[in-house]
Amino acid sequence: MPDINDLIKDLADENPEKQSAAVEELVNMGPEALVGLTAALQNGSPIRRQGAAVAMGKIGDKSAAEALKTALDDGDDAVQKAAAWALKKIGA
Repeated sequence: MPDINDLIKDLADENPEKQSAAVEELVNMGPEALVGLTAALQNGSPIRRQGAAVAMGKIGDKSAAEALKTALDDGDDAVQKAAAWALKKIGA
């Protein structure tokens, strides 16, 4: 299984295929990936924050709701949209 820190870094990769693969690997890790994803959602590039929100939504664990709600105020529109999508996906 890939290292979670490497996957979080890959969320910001310039290659969209590598980004998508990282999201899917993180989703496969399930709720155990949420701590790292929450940190990524709060720090790093907008593309990393967006990827973290998408992964959190796909994991579907309601414990991510507070972090995602905070991301609704992110300075980047794409991150805000991803957070809103993720909240809808987890039913929060």
